[in-house]
Amino acid sequence: MVAPDAIHAVRADVYSPCALGGTLNEDTIPQLRCEIVVGAANNQLASPGDADRLAARGILHVPDYVANAGGVIDGARDICGWPPARSQRAVEAIYDTTLELLRAAEYTIETLVTGRPWPLEARFVRAMVAEGSSVNVIVRPR
Repeated sequence: MVAPDAIHAVRADVYSPCALGGTLNEDTIPQLRCEIVVGAANNQLASPGDADRLAARGILHVPDYVANAGGVIDGARDICGWPPARSQRAVEAIYDTTLELLRAAEYTIETLVTGRPWPLEARFVRAMVAEGSSVNVIVRPR
Protein backbone atom coordinates (compact mmCIF):
# COMPACT_ATOMS: atom_id res chain seq x y z
CA MET A 1 0.00 0.00 0.00
CA VAL A 2 1.30 3.46 -0.90
CA ALA A 3 0.13 6.73 0.62
CA PRO A 4 -1.63 9.01 -1.89
CA ASP A 5 0.94 11.77 -1.39
CA ALA A 6 3.80 9.36 -2.26
CA ILE A 7 2.32 7.52 -5.25
CA HIS A 8 4.21 9.72 -7.73
CA ALA A 9 7.54 8.36 -6.40
CA VAL A 10 6.77 4.67 -6.97
CA ARG A 11 8.86 3.00 -9.69
CA ALA A 12 6.56 2.36 -12.65
CA ASP A 13 6.56 2.42 -16.43
CA VAL A 14 3.69 4.93 -16.45
CA TYR A 15 2.53 7.43 -13.83
CA SER A 16 -1.16 8.13 -14.39
CA PRO A 17 -2.53 11.07 -12.41
CA CYS A 18 -6.31 10.82 -12.33
CA ALA A 19 -8.98 12.83 -10.51
CA LEU A 20 -6.55 15.32 -8.95
CA GLY A 21 -4.82 18.10 -10.86
CA GLY A 22 -1.59 19.91 -10.06
CA THR A 23 0.24 16.82 -8.82
CA LEU A 24 3.13 17.39 -11.20
CA ASN A 25 5.17 20.25 -9.81
CA GLU A 26 8.70 21.35 -8.94
CA ASP A 27 8.66 19.12 -5.84
CA THR A 28 7.16 15.93 -7.29
CA ILE A 29 8.75 15.86 -10.77
CA PRO A 30 12.29 15.20 -9.45
CA GLN A 31 10.88 12.23 -7.49
CA LEU A 32 9.17 10.56 -10.48
CA ARG A 33 10.53 7.11 -11.31
CA CYS A 34 8.72 6.51 -14.58
CA GLU A 35 9.27 7.03 -18.29
CA ILE A 36 5.78 8.22 -19.23
CA VAL A 37 3.11 10.40 -17.64
CA VAL A 38 -0.40 9.99 -19.03
CA GLY A 39 -3.55 10.40 -16.98
CA ALA A 40 -7.08 11.71 -17.01
CA ALA A 41 -6.74 14.42 -14.36
CA ASN A 42 -7.29 17.91 -15.71
CA ASN A 43 -4.44 20.39 -15.28
CA GLN A 44 -1.87 17.82 -14.20
CA LEU A 45 0.92 20.39 -14.33
CA ALA A 46 0.96 22.90 -11.47
CA SER A 47 2.63 25.47 -13.76
CA PRO A 48 3.58 25.71 -17.44
CA GLY A 49 7.26 25.32 -16.50
CA ASP A 50 6.53 21.81 -15.26
CA ALA A 51 6.33 20.60 -18.87
CA ASP A 52 9.95 21.67 -19.29
CA ARG A 53 10.89 19.91 -16.05
CA LEU A 54 9.42 16.66 -17.37
CA ALA A 55 11.18 17.10 -20.72
CA ALA A 56 14.50 17.81 -19.01
CA ARG A 57 14.18 14.49 -17.20
CA GLY A 58 13.34 12.68 -20.45
CA ILE A 59 9.83 11.83 -19.26
CA LEU A 60 7.24 11.64 -22.03
CA HIS A 61 4.08 13.57 -21.11
CA VAL A 62 0.75 12.98 -22.83
CA PRO A 63 -1.46 15.97 -21.92
CA ASP A 64 -4.81 15.40 -20.21
CA TYR A 65 -6.80 16.68 -23.18
CA VAL A 66 -5.24 13.95 -25.34
CA ALA A 67 -5.80 11.22 -22.74
CA ASN A 68 -9.44 12.32 -22.40
CA ALA A 69 -10.14 12.63 -26.14
CA GLY A 70 -12.32 9.51 -26.28
CA GLY A 71 -14.61 10.89 -23.57
CA VAL A 72 -14.93 14.19 -25.40
CA ILE A 73 -15.80 12.36 -28.62
CA ASP A 74 -18.43 10.32 -26.80
CA GLY A 75 -19.89 13.54 -25.41
CA ALA A 76 -20.02 15.01 -28.92
CA ARG A 77 -21.81 11.89 -30.10
CA ASP A 78 -24.46 12.36 -27.43
CA ILE A 79 -24.79 16.14 -27.63
CA CYS A 80 -24.39 16.63 -31.38
CA GLY A 81 -26.10 13.43 -32.45
CA TRP A 82 -23.08 12.07 -34.32
CA PRO A 83 -23.77 8.76 -36.02
CA PRO A 84 -21.74 5.80 -34.72
CA ALA A 85 -19.51 5.70 -37.82
CA ARG A 86 -18.40 9.31 -37.30
CA SER A 87 -17.62 8.69 -33.64
CA GLN A 88 -15.69 5.54 -34.53
CA ARG A 89 -13.55 7.41 -37.11
CA ALA A 90 -12.82 10.14 -34.56
CA VAL A 91 -11.82 7.61 -31.89
CA GLU A 92 -9.59 5.75 -34.35
CA ALA A 93 -7.84 9.06 -35.20
CA ILE A 94 -6.75 9.58 -31.56
CA TYR A 95 -3.73 7.31 -32.01
CA ASP A 96 -2.35 9.20 -35.03
CA THR A 97 -3.12 12.57 -33.45
CA THR A 98 -1.28 11.54 -30.28
CA LEU A 99 1.76 10.46 -32.29
CA GLU A 100 1.73 13.75 -34.18
CA LEU A 101 1.56 15.75 -30.95
CA LEU A 102 4.39 13.77 -29.39
CA ARG A 103 6.58 14.21 -32.46
CA ALA A 104 5.87 17.94 -32.41
CA ALA A 105 6.68 18.21 -28.69
CA GLU A 106 10.28 19.04 -29.49
CA TYR A 107 9.12 22.44 -30.67
CA THR A 108 7.43 25.36 -28.99
CA ILE A 109 5.12 28.07 -30.20
CA GLU A 110 5.76 31.60 -29.01
CA THR A 111 2.97 34.04 -29.52
CA LEU A 112 4.09 37.28 -31.08
CA VAL A 113 2.03 39.20 -28.55
CA THR A 114 3.37 37.78 -25.29
CA GLY A 115 6.51 35.92 -26.32
CA ARG A 116 5.43 33.16 -23.92
CA PRO A 117 6.21 29.61 -25.07
CA TRP A 118 3.31 27.19 -25.53
CA PRO A 119 3.48 23.49 -26.41
CA LEU A 120 3.10 22.98 -30.15
CA GLU A 121 -0.20 21.38 -31.05
CA ALA A 122 0.40 21.27 -34.80
CA ARG A 123 -2.97 19.86 -35.74
CA PHE A 124 -4.76 22.54 -33.70
CA VAL A 125 -2.79 25.33 -35.37
CA ARG A 126 -3.45 23.89 -38.84
CA ALA A 127 -7.16 23.59 -38.05
CA MET A 128 -7.30 27.23 -36.95
CA VAL A 129 -5.58 28.36 -40.14
CA ALA A 130 -7.88 26.19 -42.24
CA GLU A 131 -10.88 27.83 -40.55
CA GLY A 132 -9.53 31.25 -41.54
CA SER A 133 -8.15 32.27 -38.14
CA SER A 134 -4.97 34.28 -38.14
CA VAL A 135 -2.33 32.56 -36.06
CA ASN A 136 0.69 34.68 -35.25
CA VAL A 137 3.33 32.33 -33.95
CA ILE A 138 7.03 31.64 -34.10
CA VAL A 139 8.00 27.96 -34.10
CA ARG A 140 11.39 27.19 -32.56
CA PRO A 141 13.18 23.96 -31.65
CA ARG A 142 13.40 23.39 -27.89
